[in-house]
Amino acid sequence: MGDNMSVAQSSVHWKRLTQREAIPGWLLVFWKLMGELSTISFLHGTLTSVWSSVWAFLTSPSGNLVVILAGFVWLGFVILWPRSNADNHQKVSLPQRNTVPLEDQIYVHIASSSTSVIGDQASTSLVIFSAQNIDLTFCRVTITAESKGFTIESSRPLHIPAFCVTQHNLQRSLTPDEQQRFGEGRGRILMIEGFVYFGKLEKRFGDMVVEFL
Repeated sequence: MGDNMSVAQSSVHWKRLTQREAIPGWLLVFWKLMGELSTISFLHGTLTSVWSSVWAFLTSPSGNLVVILAGFVWLGFVILWPRSNADNHQKVSLPQRNTVPLEDQIYVHIASSSTSVIGDQASTSLVIFSAQNIDLTFCRVTITAESKGFTIESSRPLHIPAFCVTQHNLQRSLTPDEQQRFGEGRGRILMIEGFVYFGKLEKRFGDMVVEFL
């Protein structure tokens, strides 16, 4: 019995009576209970015949009872309706990004110097310039040509000296499916985009290069 009682109590959400979903129900109840009908009686002259009939019913003793019951039924649905994900959004801790835009901290410029795909080998080179000493900790580059692309990642640490142009080379082997989809080309326009982590600092970049084999 105790278990049944706890289940019944957990399915009744009394706090919802103070949320905005309960407003229509409270309005219907207080509208009748507080006797505020006289404040809107001037609208009768502009109501259509259909609305006049409805209004006459609502202002009748039977209509008063129906409206009050409708208000309490609404409030009953509010507190008994199964809890959805939206009700729990304030209690769920969403994962937070632990990086901040690099532009807010220091000046760093990243550009693509060369990119090639030969057989199953793909490689790209980035040139990085920084206004102060900084250490690269992770890099992801997405290479796209004619809506077909692949990604190269590297977690190899790289020190970037201040006011020096540093080259960062990335390469990997393509899978047979990637090799077939991407293929090889000459003179294709390649979209080079991605991001680089310098510890907790993040720098995004994008560039276009012409592929030469």
